[in-house]
Amino acid sequence: MSSRVFQYSLATLSWIDPKSGLPEVDRNGMPAETLGLQGIQSVRNCRFAHLLTCSIFVENGKITRCWVDKPSTIYRRPSYQDTPSVVYKDRRDMSDWNSERAIFVQTVGCRTQAPELIGGAVGMGGASGTGILDPILGYRIGREAAELVSSFPPIWTKLRILMRADGACEGGLIGHSLFPSISFYEGVQVNQMVAGQISTWIRRGYYDGVPNYKAWNEQGWGQGNPWRVENPAWVRNTRTR
Repeated sequence: MSSRVFQYSLATLSWIDPKSGLPEVDRNGMPAETLGLQGIQSVRNCRFAHLLTCSIFVENGKITRCWVDKPSTIYRRPSYQDTPSVVYKDRRDMSDWNSERAIFVQTVGCRTQAPELIGGAVGMGGASGTGILDPILGYRIGREAAELVSSFPPIWTKLRILMRADGACEGGLIGHSLFPSISFYEGVQVNQMVAGQISTWIRRGYYDGVPNYKAWNEQGWGQGNPWRVENPAWVRNTRTR
């Protein structure tokens, strides 16, 4: 009886290009052409990184087990002025597999809430300074005012991997938000003697999100993202009608 484990990996780094001219950018521009695992997980030069690493167990030429490896998820950095972003639940599907091939799909994403949090803090500080408004009410007013002026949709990427019983693998970026820019990476085994050990990710493609910034702002809500997240200002105004 012969058996073997095959592993394959993809990654994306979603980053804000300095040429966008936005207040918050990733100042080094395009992430490096080659990354190690630490380079993906530390997300020094991107909004977030998306890692998908999959494995299959093959016995006598047939796939008998398949799984997604633990490091597979989103890795994100703080938003503008170190405010925490909202992270959405990873969406993962590995139900489509048989003895010949296995398909893995994973979607991850997050959303900056910097305008809302900063607006809330300003409102709370203003209320505390005047002594007229309750600070909690001031926070709410400041946050809601910021939502009306500037709320940003989720940013996300969707990866797909196909693995065959003979060890052949392929994958790609099959969905993403219109903004920001994206660098797409494929994992490779530098040491071919160590089966199932991805040690390096090489950039295979690039998406320029800058021209679509305005479209993302307009179309990124609701059906424009996998979680159907709506603009909080729109939701609040609808409920109060």
